Amino acid sequence: MVLRNALLFLLATPLMLFSQQLPLNIQGQSPSFYLNHTVGAKENYYSIGRLYNVSPSINIAPFNNLKMEDGLKIGQYIMIPLVATNFSQDGKKVSDEVLVPIYYQTNTKYSLNQVGSLFNKVSASSLKKWNNLSKDQVSSNAKLIIGYLKVKKELSALAAAPSAKQPVEDKSITAPEKNIPKPEIKNSPIIKKAEPDVEVADKKMPELQNGKNFSGGYFRALYEKQKNNKTEDEQIGTAGIFKSTSGWEDGKYYCLNNKATAGTIVKITNNANQKSIYAKVLDVIPDMKQNDGQVIRLSNAGAAELGINSGTFECTVKF
Repeated sequence: MVLRNALLFLLATPLMLFSQQLPLNIQGQSPSFYLNHTVGAKENYYSIGRLYNVSPSINIAPFNNLKMEDGLKIGQYIMIPLVATNFSQDGKKVSDEVLVPIYYQTNTKYSLNQVGSLFNKVSASSLKKWNNLSKDQVSSNAKLIIGYLKVKKELSALAAAPSAKQPVEDKSITAPEKNIPKPEIKNSPIIKKAEPDVEVADKKMPELQNGKNFSGGYFRALYEKQKNNKTEDEQIGTAGIFKSTSGWEDGKYYCLNNKATAGTIVKITNNANQKSIYAKVLDVIPDMKQNDGQVIRLSNAGAAELGINSGTFECTVKF
């Protein structure tokens, strides 16, 4: 019970930190829609990417004309692009995603058709259902749900935010384009650097909840399917650990790797005891001094099943 309450606290804490970003208000014009985000303490490109379910290297940095190696600063304003991976106006999402409403505030009287025409031609019927409306006209300063942010249940604190009525499927909507123009950004006068949220685990990690062993983890079956009729790549080297709330209850382990692409399932074997687990790649390893020489960084729940509680260890990675 104590551990469960601690996990709930860990999940609730980032949500409180991100409450300054709520509600989510859409910005920009078609096709360059985005959300505003103010960088907080201990946030970096990777934690913000997980928060909004968007790639920091492919989407966030280019959209803001920034270089990832320069890092981010506390109080800095950045724009989070709304693309196919994280923006829904047709009600579609996968089973591990949650839909968080995105709003548009009108500045004059509009018809729902006029509002819809501004945002990828979303239908008036969808706007009515999302916003529980009976009329086709909306008043000035009305706040309307215009779409939904798709976020991962296990990775984003926004998944715990109060959600509105889920959207109905609307096949008439054109999906936002992936390659978005790069608008100018506001320069923050604050120069204090945000701390990375991916840290070397220098303290003893909690034990697996109730002594559970997930026999390699949730992604094992997906790995077996992935390797069918495919020659496996292999890496041998040092693994680091980062702290995460995921995996302790369901065996969903995650990792960072520079060779396997995001979404790939990798098999990680502890060379000391030959125990193996299976983890999904989130992104590349952050280019920071503490990560030098590491071939992979693994969530602490996955490391715990491998019998590792802290520091680094020698491993073999296959994918």
